[in-house]
Amino acid sequence: MIAGIAFGLSGCGSSVTVVEDGNDDLVTLFLIDEDGYSIADVPYRCVLADGSIYDDTTNNDGSFSFELGDYCTFDFYDFAGSDYEPIFIEDDLGYGKGDIRYDCDSGDSGFTYSDGSFDYLADDSCTFYF
Repeated sequence: MIAGIAFGLSGCGSSVTVVEDGNDDLVTLFLIDEDGYSIADVPYRCVLADGSIYDDTTNNDGSFSFELGDYCTFDFYDFAGSDYEPIFIEDDLGYGKGDIRYDCDSGDSGFTYSDGSFDYLADDSCTFYF
């Protein structure tokens, strides 16, 4: 159902250009660590705009896919928190995706920074509103 797709996103903000591949509404972003490495196998659950739900994990390249209007909750269990183990949400060109609204179970909330990072605590779960 959710497959890797080539797409382009402009540096910051939410402007999206999607290359058609059967589902032209599908967008793919990446979870990246502070050293630039992909973060694989992070479980997440997305609620689609129509109310349906799907569960998945980030791929080996850190990618995850969604449709605009979805919101997705990522389980950062075993992560040390943003002070010790920052996570970045980036596009396929390596640009951080700022201004994505999020709420974490710990109470951290707001918008991702311009480099795509966000505040979270150890073993947190965070929901991102795409």
